[in-house]
Amino acid sequence: MEHSVPERVLRESVEEALMDILGEKVRDAFFGYLEASFHVSRADFANHVEFFVKALSDVFGVTASMVLGRAIAKRIYARLEIPFVPKNGYTLTDYLKEAK
Repeated sequence: MEHSVPERVLRESVEEALMDILGEKVRDAFFGYLEASFHVSRADFANHVEFFVKALSDVFGVTASMVLGRAIAKRIYARLEIPFVPKNGYTLTDYLKEAK
């Protein structure tokens, strides 16, 4: 998936959002699932967003993954100093494509 969000911004936003919402243990367990199921390491997930988004949906369900995606996107947009407008039906992938 093509997007223009810097890797560092994506990684920091994801780590922060998952920690705030899920807590350390669940966040770490999620990254364990991502690596075990998709062979994507915690250090490299920013280069494999499609697998990250699929793992969110697998683990937390569609609705919760959209909520998590929105929380992550909100942090990304803040770091990039872009106004964030939540949109119904948007996934993290959609928000990343629109981040400019």
